[in-house]
Amino acid sequence: MCKAKKYSEQLLNIYDEIENDLKYYNYHIRELVLLEQDLLHTIENGKFNVAEGYKLAKMIKDARNKCRDYKIEVETLLNLKNHFVIRIFMI
Repeated sequence: MCKAKKYSEQLLNIYDEIENDLKYYNYHIRELVLLEQDLLHTIENGKFNVAEGYKLAKMIKDARNKCRDYKIEVETLLNLKNHFVIRIFMI
């Protein structure tokens, strides 16, 4: 097999993996945003004691932290895709 063909296939596989990872992270970001909204609605409309309020606040904090981590991953993958992979296909 020609080396160039082998490398081209590997690059296409990497590109596909980046696309799949972006879909994965974007899906989970949307899910976390919806979870946060549900928790805020629970706080807005519900009655709860201090311990339950703490648990709700902790759940919001955890969702936001995970969402931030996922957004950092998305940004990193987009930079890789836009500055490396796209240039390869433009050659």
